[in-house]
Amino acid sequence: MKSGDQRYIAITGAHSTGKSTLAAELTSKLKQLGYSCRVIEGITRSVAKRGLPISQESTAETYCANLAEHLYQERIATEEIVICNRFSLDCLAYALANGLQGNLVKLMEEIYLSSVSKYCVIFYLPIEFGLVVDGMRPTDDLPPKKESSYNVSKFGQKEGG
Repeated sequence: MKSGDQRYIAITGAHSTGKSTLAAELTSKLKQLGYSCRVIEGITRSVAKRGLPISQESTAETYCANLAEHLYQERIATEEIVICNRFSLDCLAYALANGLQGNLVKLMEEIYLSSVSKYCVIFYLPIEFGLVVDGMRPTDDLPPKKESSYNVSKFGQKEGG
């Protein structure tokens, strides 16, 4: 299948908000309708297994590895519908939340802007209850106050717009 024929769906939000559940439900329904589907997930866990620190201890190398793996998995997908449980925006949001600045953030913004148009839908799942301990991140990871303070919409605008 040509990549132009694929449809990409992104699911974003903090951990424990139901992203994996939504991805599984979407996959099930879409397969029932006859579509081939692939879910891209678990990138952060695979990066952590390589020994790179995650969460507040994430380094520039961690963000690069995470983003590179996301882009690679999207590139090699051949299914009609690719569901991304997290995508380039998540990597950028966590980098900003952890205080990362400079050229790496600018590069991450450009990657997000260059790739966001391929998504036919982006689901944002807000925090609606206390975060669950998942063994990967602390429970105060992106609390609602901080999460809502990001002006993500600016990344979708052209300069001066």
